[in-house]
Amino acid sequence: MRLFTIKMLMGPFFFYQAFRLRKNIVILPDPEGALKGSQGDGPLLKVLLVGDSAAVGVGVDTQDETLKGRLVNRLIKDHKVHYEIKAKSGSNSRGTIKILTEAKAEDFDIALISLGVNDITVGMTNYTFRKLQKKIIQILKQKFNVKQVILSGVPPIGKFPVLPQPSRWFLGKTAAMFDNTLRQLAESEQCYYVAPIDSDDVTLLASDGFHPGPKIYDYWAEKAYQSINSANLIQ
Repeated sequence: MRLFTIKMLMGPFFFYQAFRLRKNIVILPDPEGALKGSQGDGPLLKVLLVGDSAAVGVGVDTQDETLKGRLVNRLIKDHKVHYEIKAKSGSNSRGTIKILTEAKAEDFDIALISLGVNDITVGMTNYTFRKLQKKIIQILKQKFNVKQVILSGVPPIGKFPVLPQPSRWFLGKTAAMFDNTLRQLAESEQCYYVAPIDSDDVTLLASDGFHPGPKIYDYWAEKAYQSINSANLIQ
């Protein structure tokens, strides 16, 4: 309730700061490389990444350095990995549902979701965020027959210096609330949760001060790989 009251009172100022930020922030391109393909030899493992610009890999130069690239690099030690990224820079939960609904049905073993930041920046409520995440999980399990859904936590954007105060404080509090929602959903919906970052070192971010840099993507991929191992999907 407190955050809602602050949002109502400070909304116009938050909007002004967001406008100034969008005007001045560096827009990074999508990394070079394939969004769909196969690598490795061995038993087939099919991996799907969905969500926002972090799922696409914005913040690094090539797909080899992205979350997808670092995760596939680990999985191909023992498997042939078919991967696909159904994500878009700027996409939020509603946009992701549209992408998945319009996509052709195909079976995947693992799906990794990266969402939350763009939902926060458009002012989505925690109630709506929870409802839409449950819908995405349902689509992945029913339409794409995903065996393991991995929910990526919302990064601690309240610590990103590129964001001006007091918006940074407000967004950080909202991010923590959304992240807690994802942790709860991982338990209630039989999914897995991984934290994409465990450091306050902002030098690990990309040059825009907002997206992940190479070390963050590698850490994130390692946590996802450990989660996949714990689910006993790798034989």
